[in-house]
Amino acid sequence: MGETLQAAETLQWHPAFYAGLQIDLERDRENMVFENEHMLSKKPMRICIKR
Repeated sequence: MGETLQAAETLQWHPAFYAGLQIDLERDRENMVFENEHMLSKKPMRICIKR
């Protein structure tokens, strides 16, 4: 129980995920249309990481 909680860090993962999909699917690129996410709110989704 001697551990202390540190502030959660936020990570914007959508841009990296989008780029990774384009790289993984490049072989079939001529058959696809890649669109970046469409924002539904003012801020992008984030993942909170506690260390």
